[in-house]
Amino acid sequence: MKNQELTIVLSTAEMVATQGRAIEVKSEDDLLTAINFLGRIASAKKAIEERRTAMVKPLNDEVKSINGSFKPATDLLAEVDGLIRGKVNEWKRAESIRIAEQKRQEAEAEAARLAIIKAGGEATDEQAQALAFRPDVPDDPIKRVHTEGGSAQFRKVWKFEVIDKALVPEYFKCIDEKAIRAFLTLSTTTKTTPQAPGIRFYQEEQLAVSGG
Repeated sequence: MKNQELTIVLSTAEMVATQGRAIEVKSEDDLLTAINFLGRIASAKKAIEERRTAMVKPLNDEVKSINGSFKPATDLLAEVDGLIRGKVNEWKRAESIRIAEQKRQEAEAEAARLAIIKAGGEATDEQAQALAFRPDVPDDPIKRVHTEGGSAQFRKVWKFEVIDKALVPEYFKCIDEKAIRAFLTLSTTTKTTPQAPGIRFYQEEQLAVSGG
């Protein structure tokens, strides 16, 4: 039934479009004919929109209901996911600090060894023991993990934070058209001429049509 109704709507729209393309406006009588036709189009569009809304509303309500029933489960999993990710990232940061510290100690030991060699002396027992210390230091903190349940990869992602809007280059700034329209509406409501640096406000004649 819905497919049949849609077919009728489409065929009717095609017929109206064919008639509309033939309309010419070269006189006041033609103007009346055109306005009358635009009124019929406005009424038809309103009727189609009302029918479309009526057909879509139950589907939207059903989708909303389904999404709502699944939300507690997805929210719970998202909470646990975030908790575990936080613990993993905390361990990763601590591991990076540990590796960096071990590398620093190894570098200091190597520097001390070279200094003793350069001086032509011999290391004391304490120095020899310290120089013999070679901690097991990986080249880099772990980057990839593979398990039976899943795989993960640690990677650095660039992000940004605006700390001083005045210093941001102009080519990074966007025009807030919504704010400009709101300003324009306020100005016209208070019957004042809208003015703003860098913006030209002008009036354009438009035709408003409503169905009968």
